[in-house]
Amino acid sequence: MRLAQLDINHVRNLVGAHLECCPGINCLYGENAAGKTAVLEAIHLLARARSFRTPRIGDVIQHGRTSLTVVAQLVDDNGRHIITGLDKSVSSTQIRFNGARITRRSEQAQNLPLLIITPDSQRILAGTPRERRHWLDWAMFHMEPDYIGSWQNYYQALRHRNILLRKGGKDEQFNPWEKAMANAAERIIVLRRGYISRLQEGLQQCADGLFKGVKIAINSAGDGKETYLNCLRTQRDNDIRLGHTQSGPHREDITFYTNGHEAGKTLSRGEGKLFVILLMLVQAYEYQTKKREYPLILIDDLSVELDGKTREVVFALLSALNMQIFITTTTPEIRKVKNTAYRRFHVKQGKVTKMVK
Repeated sequence: MRLAQLDINHVRNLVGAHLECCPGINCLYGENAAGKTAVLEAIHLLARARSFRTPRIGDVIQHGRTSLTVVAQLVDDNGRHIITGLDKSVSSTQIRFNGARITRRSEQAQNLPLLIITPDSQRILAGTPRERRHWLDWAMFHMEPDYIGSWQNYYQALRHRNILLRKGGKDEQFNPWEKAMANAAERIIVLRRGYISRLQEGLQQCADGLFKGVKIAINSAGDGKETYLNCLRTQRDNDIRLGHTQSGPHREDITFYTNGHEAGKTLSRGEGKLFVILLMLVQAYEYQTKKREYPLILIDDLSVELDGKTREVVFALLSALNMQIFITTTTPEIRKVKNTAYRRFHVKQGKVTKMVK
């Protein structure tokens, strides 16, 4: 799915912003606070009905306005044109896709899949395990149709088990919920391991010549449902003392390595940003291979913490993807790459202007 046209009203400082997007790389450049990131934020709102910058939609709606709107004309891989739009206020959200009303954010996320890279994306390397699980779960929701069902079943059983832990339940009360957890956990672990293995293989190829010894490790809850079920039963007394379940997919963590060392502890800010960009590009390629459709890629502040040579390397990799990409940068020196659709927009004081050259 690609954006052909995008209209944005009352998102931050954007009023009446209209973009005729190219199917390849769309570069938004301008000074800080010009409104570049607000364009990416609008696309993210349209796809996921929430901002990637703040949980408070009131901060996103332009001062003096009660709601914002984002409308896009899409073109799918068969050349079919689709209109989708979002109208969002502090108290309500209305989404339409191809004339139908969308009531669940997850449904719109499937309609308009995207990957976003921001300066905060480096928290995948050095942030909390919860942040890495969130990153992994979002990818799995899009990649594996039955993942979300197993995930929901697991967390429902986990909530019931934790309630029993705090109330001091009896053994016969724990058994059905622990069995349900083990059944769901087995599928979650298999799907996560498979995805991480594919990511590692792709990352090793993509990072060749840039990083050595790339590895992605995930600490698993066990090698099967019986192993995990025994773990739950063995740890039950200690879990009762603590009041929560200590092990399982909800406590797994992902660690990234380069040359035998943890990437989050050894890479510089610039190296970490490059590593995360490569990781996201591999995810985008994996999505396209699995789903036979292209996700949108949003990259905020490409120029920050990357030198000119590294930016050109990243730009060449992006050009080879044959996907629609939106980049914000303060440096307009990036030039069109041969055989790649490319369009530049200048953003100044909330106004977006297409640049002819």
